[in-house]
Amino acid sequence: MWAYFALYFVGGYLMFATLYVTIGAFCESGREAQTLLGPVMILMSVPMIFMSQAVAAQLRKQRRPGSIVSISSISGMNTAPYHIAYGTAKAALVAATRTLAVELGLDNIRVNAVAPGVTATPASLTFVGEDPVRDQKAIAMGRRARPEEQAGAILFLLSDLSSYVTGQTILVDGGLNLKWPHLDADNTSLFMRDPSFREAIKR
Repeated sequence: MWAYFALYFVGGYLMFATLYVTIGAFCESGREAQTLLGPVMILMSVPMIFMSQAVAAQLRKQRRPGSIVSISSISGMNTAPYHIAYGTAKAALVAATRTLAVELGLDNIRVNAVAPGVTATPASLTFVGEDPVRDQKAIAMGRRARPEEQAGAILFLLSDLSSYVTGQTILVDGGLNLKWPHLDADNTSLFMRDPSFREAIKR
């Protein structure tokens, strides 16, 4: 079970909407079931556009500024092997965020998104079990995000602290997107076998 949700800050009130979408097992793109691909693409991207339109219409009617924040994913910012439907749908949110930001900018309505990396939630453990050693190797900060750390980025974008930020998708991934697959837990290449050289470049 994957969750899609959006947060809106309207007239001093925080509005929250959520939509759950069931996604099947990971598989190669060529074997992704057509019966699954379409619904996932639609249910994980189209509601964001509809909800943004509805919120923007109310803000325009009341002539108030506002901030719309949607939830994308690191899978929408990079390749998404074996879950192309999910990754492509999340990439669509990034594109929609940029377009809506332009269309709503003159109305003083900002549109941004957060792209979480691996986060310690029950849902993420369904597909990616706990493995501190692997997390240390794969993530620059050496650990998964806590849910409240994702919330912090969302609240920043909703608040006036980001009053000149729009059309952006912020990766909140602890540096997961920065690391290459061949980097070890100490962020040096696994292919470097000379211990003295590896120690020297870490100083």
